[in-house]
Amino acid sequence: KLSSNSKDSGKMDTEENPLYEIYHLFEQLTNTRDAAVTPIKFRESLPARYKNSNYEEDASEFFRDYLDLIEKPIQAACDQNLVDECFAGEMLSLIECHKCKKPQKTSEKFIDLTANLNKNLQDPKTQGYDLEKLIKNVFEKETFDENNKYFCETCNEFSDLTTKTLKLMKMPEFLIITLNRFYFNLSQNQRSKILDPVTAPAQLDFSKILSANEAQSSRELGVYNLYAMIIHSGLSAEHGHYFTFAKEDPMANTWLLFNDSLVLSIPGQDFSKIFENYPNDTPYMLFYRRAK
Repeated sequence: KLSSNSKDSGKMDTEENPLYEIYHLFEQLTNTRDAAVTPIKFRESLPARYKNSNYEEDASEFFRDYLDLIEKPIQAACDQNLVDECFAGEMLSLIECHKCKKPQKTSEKFIDLTANLNKNLQDPKTQGYDLEKLIKNVFEKETFDENNKYFCETCNEFSDLTTKTLKLMKMPEFLIITLNRFYFNLSQNQRSKILDPVTAPAQLDFSKILSANEAQSSRELGVYNLYAMIIHSGLSAEHGHYFTFAKEDPMANTWLLFNDSLVLSIPGQDFSKIFENYPNDTPYMLFYRRAK
């Protein structure tokens, strides 16, 4: 037997390997006649943080941690970095101190785009957000002033004025967008949840969201289709419940609800009404795939 920390954990036919266990779990789901499958073995293959705790973990953090966990075993099993090929994008970070004018360029890999629910982008009528505007805001120029000074290594001091811009270098095959709904509420001294609705279009056309100079090439400004979303249900950031909507066929207008052992088919015309009727059930992670 190999643990997830073993040097040989790339072997697919090994128990207690998280890659093997997810494969085995989907094999059970495909072949069983039972209404549901209990993923005990899969959970036992995870690190202690997830295996031994009943505390609700963040779905976005778990997703990134799990990809990190299976990245090397996948490479060992098929001699390909499928995690990066499927999910990794790349940005170029450009930081410029306005004193020395020397730019500092850094390449940054991302597995998901984190979209902040900035109050300045909120629709005053609906109190909601448009996803395309949230994505656009990720690439807006950020200014570090006297309240948030940046240390310039060239000047060897904190700069009074520094700007940061991001340029899209590579888009992934599968684009994951995490809506940053959780924040630390200073007045209540605890984490809180933003319940405001976010409009997630069925299709994202990045050539209409970003300008040509915000990407390395127009080829990266492709079209993406929504095929799944993870929902956080509840008023609190400290606890609640996760469930998923997904499409069996990305081009179809029918969604499937996966809520523990419950699986339901939901026609597209009814799907749009769900979030109106249940405002505490808020999309948290959105999954898009590049259109072919």
